[in-house]
Amino acid sequence: MTSYSFDVVTTLSAAILFGSCLPALQDAKPEFPSRDELKIIVIHDDQAACAEYPKSFRCPDVKHWKFSVNEVKCADRERVEAFMKSEAKRLRTSDPKLPQLSELQIKLLAESGAPYSEVQSLMTKCANMGIYRLEVGERKTEGRGGAITSALGVRVNSSGGKPEIVVLIGKQETQEKVRWIEAPELKKVIDDDAKDLGPRDELPVLLDPTASTAWTEVIQVMDSFKKMGFERLEFAAPFKVSDTQKKER
Repeated sequence: MTSYSFDVVTTLSAAILFGSCLPALQDAKPEFPSRDELKIIVIHDDQAACAEYPKSFRCPDVKHWKFSVNEVKCADRERVEAFMKSEAKRLRTSDPKLPQLSELQIKLLAESGAPYSEVQSLMTKCANMGIYRLEVGERKTEGRGGAITSALGVRVNSSGGKPEIVVLIGKQETQEKVRWIEAPELKKVIDDDAKDLGPRDELPVLLDPTASTAWTEVIQVMDSFKKMGFERLEFAAPFKVSDTQKKER
């Protein structure tokens, strides 16, 4: 599995169901196991009435996705967020200069066909909770296509005196001048744009996928830049990370 670790510098109780008509206590929702590392997987809800997923193993409808948290499946997003928050608080750093940070480790995976918005939402929550030990990757399914089909928009941003390469994934409106290309053209365009911008391992690459972009295509774009020698991969607002390190497993 290919995964990515991020240094994030941006800064439940278990629910129990009581029967309203039955005197007996109903089954409680399973507890999330408390560990120093959380493994969260974005998975398609097999109970969802979805016409797209059975055909392509991709689905842009966020309501059709749920989570597995340390092997416990849950569709309750608020419950997952509350558990993440409590675990982050439990493992707050002992450094008095960085009281907002947590030593909690999170491995975040998403099925190939999950929309980017699902991963983005969880990454943003990690950043807001001070969780900086975050590794993201892909749970490969039949939704992983052999080629990137999304249009790619490329531009160089030199504002502030520090250049960065901006890559839009998926057609979208933008106020900036962008060169739209197909995936096979990416290497040639990046080679031309980056040749005078300094060492590639120090040059930031800002990725900006549309919300509905399949996660597998985001991973494939990241892989392409890693193969070209770029190390600093970041996501556009509302979530931005730097100093990306790739891990092969």
